[in-house]
Amino acid sequence: MKMNAKAHVARTDFVQLFSDAILRPAIVDASVERITSRLPAENGHLRHLGCLAYADSALQDRPDFNRTAEPWGGWHGWPSWVVSARVRDAFVASKLRGWHFRPVLVAKTALYAEYVEKWSALRAAVAASRSKMDGGRW
Repeated sequence: MKMNAKAHVARTDFVQLFSDAILRPAIVDASVERITSRLPAENGHLRHLGCLAYADSALQDRPDFNRTAEPWGGWHGWPSWVVSARVRDAFVASKLRGWHFRPVLVAKTALYAEYVEKWSALRAAVAASRSKMDGGRW
């Protein structure tokens, strides 16, 4: 149950999800960059551009709701949710709205190898064009 901050009364019409299940750090691969920013609070932090990836063992026997160990949630520094396929399926089956689901990849699979190869090619193409993936606040 969530408390209304202004009225100091309990809100019974919604609940707030919380999980203290924190995953091990995600794999830092070609889809992750270090932010270069004029703002000290974000300069040097990692920014995730693609999908999260984990070793298979890091995802086994986990609860349905997990948080990332890293603050991938933009410059606000919030962790991301990693939920099971069961949560995604229930969300879709119930025709709920408001969440966006992205794949979570497993290392040492053909799909992950192809993913890293494509991100590496993209990063090389951006670097060769003298462009950059500008870091910091968008």
